[in-house]
Amino acid sequence: MIRKKEEAEVIVAENVAGGKGKIFKNMMVNASEMCGKGRMVARMVLPAGSCIGEHAHVEDAELY
Repeated sequence: MIRKKEEAEVIVAENVAGGKGKIFKNMMVNASEMCGKGRMVARMVLPAGSCIGEHAHVEDAELY
């Protein structure tokens, strides 16, 4: 699969996990395309002043 950044679906989320501001998820690979092996591969963009709140990953992992 080849997917260019400009072809990716962009999801806007606000106050993620109790954080502040908006984040932009550029969805490069979604859960259905991962055949049960993961939830997503995404490019996360946090504008200046935005943050994701502290949260735990118990059933999954997160890489940056």
